[in-house]
This record gives sequence, structure tokens and C-alpha cells, in this order.
Amino acid sequence: MTSLRNDAERDVRAPGSSPGLYRAGTGEPLVLLHAPNLSWHIWQPVLPELVARYEVIAPNLPGHPHAPEFRDPEPSIAGMADVFEKYLEELGIEDAHLAGISGGGTLAMELAKRGRARSVVAIGPVGGWPAGSLDPDRIADGFVKQHKLIDRTAGIMPAVVARPLLRRYVMRNSFRRGELVPAREVLRMAEVMSSGTFFATDIAMLRGDRLTVTDLHRVAAPVLLAWPEFDHVIPKETCAQRFRAELPDAEYRVLPGLGHIATWDDAQLVAGTIIDWITRAA
Repeated sequence: MTSLRNDAERDVRAPGSSPGLYRAGTGEPLVLLHAPNLSWHIWQPVLPELVARYEVIAPNLPGHPHAPEFRDPEPSIAGMADVFEKYLEELGIEDAHLAGISGGGTLAMELAKRGRARSVVAIGPVGGWPAGSLDPDRIADGFVKQHKLIDRTAGIMPAVVARPLLRRYVMRNSFRRGELVPAREVLRMAEVMSSGTFFATDIAMLRGDRLTVTDLHRVAAPVLLAWPEFDHVIPKETCAQRFRAELPDAEYRVLPGLGHIATWDDAQLVAGTIIDWITRAA
């Protein structure tokens, strides 16, 4: 784990990287889609393993800092995909292997429906709850509380996250092993969320239940639904049902020991899962 994190720190200074985009490696294109209200940096631990095999493109999602604008009075995952498709074309990418976490996994399936995916790895994707579920409001309420807490504790946050055990406690909802996340990355996450660039849009999509990918039968690419065992934000028990019913050919796996943002909990398991699925799809 330590070596993976150190290598990732070197890789983020690659010529193809910027505040809003990481791009490095050669081979088949692999697009990494981060969770909402975060940034491409959550993929840092897995980058060395993936860049050794693929051309890796990890952009900030529309509406996030240093990314294409996403303004819509009734934002939806389909509307975000409209913007992101154009962005992929600007980057010279027609289709690619897609891997996404949380809402990034949902976006990957929406893009797959449009023929943009060679394969999909969706890690704890949003929107798989049944109609009438209370999960969207529950998740939105949790994000609002987290946002308020970040604002109230901004002054002491650097001192708090400097201690590994306190990092584990502070990050317990998103990570199973939060102490593995470097303090600077915790502060980066807090900064992105507190900036509010995408926060209101995310809450609006959740409360309006506009994160549902319709017509999943149109997804032709091989799909892996990889659910972190200890995902308390998007729990597999209530948030995977519709995906499993409407994507009968998809494979479903539980990632043991991992939390919602799985990359820092076990980089080798996450990278290995993506590599295995791409290899099988090929």
C-alpha cells in the first residue's frame, strides 16, 4: 500500500495531468469517473497499476472545479452525460473502458447505454434503489450534515486530520480505513466539498430522484457491479436491487473489507478488479 501511494504521488505530476484532468500511459483507453463532490485525485492509489497497462484518463466531472460547466434547472445523470460526452470528444475519445465510483459508476452506465463503453466497472453506483425508496433523501441528508460539519470545523480540520486515528474517525462514513488517506488528501476533499461547486446540483439530483439510468437494456458492454462490503453511503442491501434486476447479464461482486470510496482502503484490490474485468471483456 505504501509504495502504491508513493508512486501515485509521482504520477500526478505526469505531463498529462492538471488540476482538472489526469492523463498518462499507453494502450486501450480507460476513463476513471470519481464520486460526486470529490475530484479525480481519489484514484491516485490505483494509478500506477492502471497506467502500466492502459491509457488512463481521469477527469473531474462536469460541474466540479477545473471541469466543464454543468448548469441545469433540473439536473440529471442524463444531462451530465450530455456534457461529458462532448468533453470526451474534445479529448479525442470515442469509446473507452469505464470505471466509476458512486455517481461516477452511474454515469459510466449512462455512457455505456449511449455506446461509449468497451466495458464498465461500477463500484457502488448510485440510483439502483427501487421506486419510492427513502435512500435518495437519506443520502442527501447525510451530505448536507457533512457539508455543514466541514464548514463549522474548517479552522481545526488541519490539526484534526494530522492524526491517523482521528482521520479514521472523521472519514468513517466514506472509508473503512481512513487512516490510510494522507492528511493532504482529506483536506483536498473537504475543500472541494466546501467550495459548493457541485454540492447544490448533487442534492437537487438526489432529492428529485434524477440519478436513475433508464433503458438499461440498451447497455451492450460487459458490466461489473462491484459493491464495497462496508459501503454505508450506498449500501448494497437496498441500493443494488434495480441494477441486478435490469442488468441480468452483469456480474455482481462484493469487495471485501472496503468502504464507499474504496480506492484508499485497498488499492491493489480495486486496481486488480478493474484489470481483471477489462481483460475478461477483451
